[in-house]
Amino acid sequence: MANTNSSVSHVPVFDGENYDFWCIKMKTFFISQDLWDLVESGFAEPESTATLTQDQAKALKENIQRDARALNQIQEGVSNSIFPRIMRATRSKQAWEILQQEYQGDLKARTIKLQNLRRDFETMKMKENETLNDFSTRFSELVNQMKTYGEDISDARIVEKILISLPDKFDAIVVVVEETKDISKLSIQELMGSLKSYEQRLSRHSEKSLESAFQSKLNFSSENAEKKSSTQEQSKGESSKGGRQGRRRDCRIKTNQQASFTEEKEGEGNLFYACQAATVKKNGVWFLNSGCSNHTTSNKIIFIDMDKSINSQVKMGNGALVQAQGKGTIGIETKKGTKFIRDVLLVPDLENNLLSVGQLVEHGYSVHFKDDCCIIYDERRSR
Repeated sequence: MANTNSSVSHVPVFDGENYDFWCIKMKTFFISQDLWDLVESGFAEPESTATLTQDQAKALKENIQRDARALNQIQEGVSNSIFPRIMRATRSKQAWEILQQEYQGDLKARTIKLQNLRRDFETMKMKENETLNDFSTRFSELVNQMKTYGEDISDARIVEKILISLPDKFDAIVVVVEETKDISKLSIQELMGSLKSYEQRLSRHSEKSLESAFQSKLNFSSENAEKKSSTQEQSKGESSKGGRQGRRRDCRIKTNQQASFTEEKEGEGNLFYACQAATVKKNGVWFLNSGCSNHTTSNKIIFIDMDKSINSQVKMGNGALVQAQGKGTIGIETKKGTKFIRDVLLVPDLENNLLSVGQLVEHGYSVHFKDDCCIIYDERRSR
């Protein structure tokens, strides 16, 4: 007659390697068969069955049958080279402990091993050049080993450890998670999903194009140089007559992308490029603006977080008013690490990304123009 227990063929086989993995798989199998209690704790066997009641004798017989089934699964789950080690075991608990002691050590050895694993857990960090998938694999293997050696480690502790183990480039998403999520209830899967989405977003932007947001090369053609000289001469004349107003005009070079913006109502100030003319759409390049009140971009995918309730009006160069579709924080990956730009407006109809000099200064940055370069430092004087 065919064996009705078809699950026997699916028992994982241990050949002397990766005992920790085999142990976890076998435990799951025994739980599914309602046998793990016998393997882990065994059962009480009376010295004599003569005094047992009928019900007690029946229960004992059932335990012996179930234990024999569990022992059979352990025997089927080891290779021929391992089997001699357990061939004299008559109970599943006995066979299980023989393998456990040989491949995990006795209680003292397991305690020492667990201490080493705990130390590795506390010191584990994601490497700068490591992908999130690779780090997740290393981390999961360590956690599984700890659980195999008896460590009771909660999901909340794992989530907290992951958050403090990430390199600086993940600071932005870590802040978002800590501010918007309940860490004690956040699942590991949900956290890893957010981190992987953020990593994919970073990988879509090359360092070259993102670096331009913090160090913009201003290449002047001979025609632009002549215009600049002419503008400066005109400014000097106006400065003597109009004071500060004349000097302010000196840095204005009109382009096809002028706009105006204020938080509460339509303003009168102009958004314009400082010493830079552009009519071609460049999503990966940022232009500095010496008079605009807010950073703006039309590139939605670079936002780390966004408040979509912000829908202020922006006035374009042709006089048309368009709605901003949110305000948030973007992360800029540079050679010096990740830089975060806050309060950036999402303006779909804007053809180029604009950085407000005034807003940079307001947030603690300093802007330095030298030769044909503009360098922006944060409050720690790092680029």
